Amino acid sequence: FTSKATKGTEVLYSTTSSKSKQMAQIMQRNMIARLGTYDRGAKARPDLIVLNSTNMPAILIETAFLTNDEDAQKLKSSEFNKKVGQVVYDSIIEIFNTLSFR
Repeated sequence: FTSKATKGTEVLYSTTSSKSKQMAQIMQRNMIARLGTYDRGAKARPDLIVLNSTNMPAILIETAFLTNDEDAQKLKSSEFNKKVGQVVYDSIIEIFNTLSFR
């Protein structure tokens, strides 16, 4: 992105698995609740090879935007990055406890 106005968190998901959307929604909800970033939503991205060239559920987390000054400051903070790591971990645990992968 080149726009300084673009900011926030979004989770992109594959269209090859029905579980991907559910995973993305859990991750997005938790990221917004715990990080306080702008909510850009969970979005299907059938055009992304990294998500759609797999046979398993897949998501891609866009935590914040370096082109936005406010987001860039957050990304420079070790405290913010620790929060990101913790919310990703907690969300993965929630995903495995909530969704069936059998």
